[in-house]
Amino acid sequence: MYSTYIAPTERPITSREIKRALLTYDKVLIASPTDRDYFPSQSFMMALGMPPIFGFPMGNIRPLGKVNNYDNSFDQMADEIKISRLGDYVSIVSTYQQPAQPQFTLGSVDMGGFPLNVQFMLSSYRSLASDNTALQAAVKGDEFISSLNDDQLIGLAIADCRADGSINDSPALPPLEGALNRGHLRSEITNIARARVATIIKSLGYCAQRELIPTFSSSPYQNVGRHIIKRAADVLDYVSEYDTQWILRNRVLKLIHDEYIDDEILDQMNVEDVIRFRTVAWGEQASARDALLQSAALLAREQHSAGEFDSIISQRINDYRKLCSQIETDRKDIKFKINCDLANRPLQAIGSAGVAEIAGRVAQLQHGIGVGALLIAGTILSIDLLKQHREHAIHIRNAEEEILGNICFGFHSFYEGLAAATGSEIEHPII
Repeated sequence: MYSTYIAPTERPITSREIKRALLTYDKVLIASPTDRDYFPSQSFMMALGMPPIFGFPMGNIRPLGKVNNYDNSFDQMADEIKISRLGDYVSIVSTYQQPAQPQFTLGSVDMGGFPLNVQFMLSSYRSLASDNTALQAAVKGDEFISSLNDDQLIGLAIADCRADGSINDSPALPPLEGALNRGHLRSEITNIARARVATIIKSLGYCAQRELIPTFSSSPYQNVGRHIIKRAADVLDYVSEYDTQWILRNRVLKLIHDEYIDDEILDQMNVEDVIRFRTVAWGEQASARDALLQSAALLAREQHSAGEFDSIISQRINDYRKLCSQIETDRKDIKFKINCDLANRPLQAIGSAGVAEIAGRVAQLQHGIGVGALLIAGTILSIDLLKQHREHAIHIRNAEEEILGNICFGFHSFYEGLAAATGSEIEHPII
């Protein structure tokens, strides 16, 4: 069964998020309050292409800010659900261990166990953070940011980050464009958007290396995740015109899996109540769900026609549904329902306004390509670039080989914050 990593946000994770994830995944990993930066500061010179022979702490790369009292609220949540006693179910993790006192090293770079290629990560971030649509998606309609006063918003933004400035012949990253209700805070809102973009890319890469599903429980983070997938899908549609390897990859996005639970009922349950729902029938259903999603990704790598792909997946969906009736019966008191089907059109699960904002819903979205290919096609490459330099398509193949994991996204929608916009056209102030 899949385990999940709940991507961090500016606010500490809630007990509701953890309880909901425990009803879907085998194990739940949450980010340590100290794990905020994009990658280890001492590896920045490596990210610029220097050999890994010395490390030097360079300050902030592109960290995610925190609300006031974040650490205390996190500790209170940990005490509330007794995380220290839930070792078999919930873990607090760091993507890398920070040295107690960052210092210059000669002969090696202390990566703290960070599992990703920092040069690739820096390129992915700078490309996506230069995409104004991605920056808009990261903050548009965000009720949380709108609720902050100017001083609170300024405190949330982190400026002067190494990943944002001019690098060699590349200029500094551009600011967020578009109408803002608080235009005098454009720089701060830009930095918040950039931090969210970095956090999402990092979460995708980390989950690929650890074979986890990244769960995004905040609408702006979901919007950026959908934007990355949409960019990748458009690029692969173009590439598949002359490279048949990619023809079926986007077909997988037609497979939508939803689980619904009434969040108000969930709030009244303690963690022990939640764990009692993890029955044998639940384990069989969850394993079958994961196998179904993974098989769709693997089928996309085989030589099938679109019709054959749909036929095979439809039969597997029917077999899966037969397993779901018992788990729905077991969980009828919390209004649990499962929906699994092929959408009428690809990308419906991520492109339709309101689809991912249904309260109490966990939508799992399987992508048919490796995470490396997803990141390079969804962040670095563009159709315009490929039209001029078709040979760049080889980078998609190379990236898929480097980070192979078949990514599956988890989108969790709560009752609050459901008014966030999902469209790409800016007709009103972004925030």
